[in-house]
Amino acid sequence: IQMFPEADTVETKRDLFHRMIREIPPGLTLIIARPAVHSPGLQQLAPDWQQRVWEAELLSDPKLPMLLEEEKIITTSWREVMKRFDISERFPGDEE
Repeated sequence: IQMFPEADTVETKRDLFHRMIREIPPGLTLIIARPAVHSPGLQQLAPDWQQRVWEAELLSDPKLPMLLEEEKIITTSWREVMKRFDISERFPGDEE
């Protein structure tokens, strides 16, 4: 589990996020992000509102899919993960 990196500027946050992507080890990794759309209400409710707005910006960056492809990272869903690891209906000798 990795948290979206925090930073003082969106550029630094982007650089840290891209570095984190490039350093993901093989296997299953969960990246926790809290993207949000900027609004006066968000500013009142969330002290870290700027980080959340930047996360939304970085996650919607059209260059992100290219970076994931370059790093051979496959995105998935919890439903798919659970299907891959569900052994409740497998028995010895069953074929995959």
